Amino acid sequence: MIHAVIMAGGSGTRFWPLSREAFPKQFLKISGSETLLQQTFHRIETLATPERIYIAANAAMGETCLSQLSSFRKENLIIEPMPKNTAPAIGLAAFRLIKADPQAVMVALPSDHYIEDRDAFLEIIKTASEAALSGFLVTLGITPTRPETGYGYIQKGEKEISTNSGAAVFPVKAFREKPDFQTAERYIREGGYYWNSGMFVWKASIILKEMETYMPSMFEKLSLMDRIESRGEREKIFASIMPESIDYGIMEKSGKSIVVPTDIRWHDVGSLSAMAEVNETDGKGNMHRGNILGLENENSILYGDERLVAAIGLKDMMVVDTPDAVLVCPKDRAQDVKKIAERLRKDQRTEFMEHRKESHAWGSVSTLDSGSSYRARKVEMAPGGIFELGRSSKGGGHLIVLSGTAHFITGEEVLSVSAGGSFSFPEGARHRVENRGLENMAALMVQFSGF
Repeated sequence: MIHAVIMAGGSGTRFWPLSREAFPKQFLKISGSETLLQQTFHRIETLATPERIYIAANAAMGETCLSQLSSFRKENLIIEPMPKNTAPAIGLAAFRLIKADPQAVMVALPSDHYIEDRDAFLEIIKTASEAALSGFLVTLGITPTRPETGYGYIQKGEKEISTNSGAAVFPVKAFREKPDFQTAERYIREGGYYWNSGMFVWKASIILKEMETYMPSMFEKLSLMDRIESRGEREKIFASIMPESIDYGIMEKSGKSIVVPTDIRWHDVGSLSAMAEVNETDGKGNMHRGNILGLENENSILYGDERLVAAIGLKDMMVVDTPDAVLVCPKDRAQDVKKIAERLRKDQRTEFMEHRKESHAWGSVSTLDSGSSYRARKVEMAPGGIFELGRSSKGGGHLIVLSGTAHFITGEEVLSVSAGGSFSFPEGARHRVENRGLENMAALMVQFSGF
């Protein structure tokens, strides 16, 4: 049976300021009414029903996955204790799958791709699954439409492999790193080269067997994790694993690697400039999203939210406005946005970590103001929601209920406060706020030093 594993652990630094460490690009609505994660999930669920769809992510992102996918099963969340690239994540998933189905065919899908031709995608997955049942490690190669320096390439071998479906399948001759422009042009001119999509299909048992052969240390540690229930011990073992991609660790070495060429109108959506590829543009090549007023602009991306963004006379530029950060950048420097994100990380700026408004399964928290010794936030909570405040140190804080009823819990004590009421929470104890009512609850919370 086909089982899908959606890899949702990426950070999306080249999509800053829309994406943040705690809310990367797979959770954004880049094109259409669904996020990239939702599109990925719904695209594959006709071949792998929800009980056979898994998501690999860290614990914090797992909560966001659950909030965005109503039909996703919480028990199918595969927790990565920390980022270690694709090979450990795929290994964890493969051990999980063979417990559920020893003959499982795993379809490994990044969560942040945009695919226009859904039907062609499903057909190629069926072809790849057929090849996987014969023991091959299948990668999907995208027929290139231009010389692209931002993608890796797959060079196919000469001899076609026969399949029952009659689809073209070839052995992999070589994996090529991201080329310079002249090399990318040569790939297009010569033919036989395909963009490396990062999508794979194989039997879970076969990828583990290849991992045991080519990455024995990683296999041994993941096998040990699979036999241990202690979360702390599992995390300790995972921390000792060296990060590695599945491409370099196995696909480039294995004699079982094959490529299925395809044209599914695929977009990696690797940087902000890709938004113009997956959204409508006007007659001058401009993409507008949000409250935008543009005059005499050309081939530019203007992205905003509620407040007005006005732009005049821009050419080949990007302007991305969010409530707490604005990016202005030439489109051909889109890859360099990652440098801004890395600088923000180094400087420990909050704009790298999170948005001013954090979305959760139970509601949202919006930062209204903050200083060296305080932080003011608005908490909005759906019925049944629980917001863990953690332990307050020096200063404690106050909460004013704006609408609904808040239940404030400190240890065994429960305090119920309705709209218009307020309460203070002392330092030193763990606190949480619950909405036990039938209507939404909103509150203003101010925390002092130690938040």
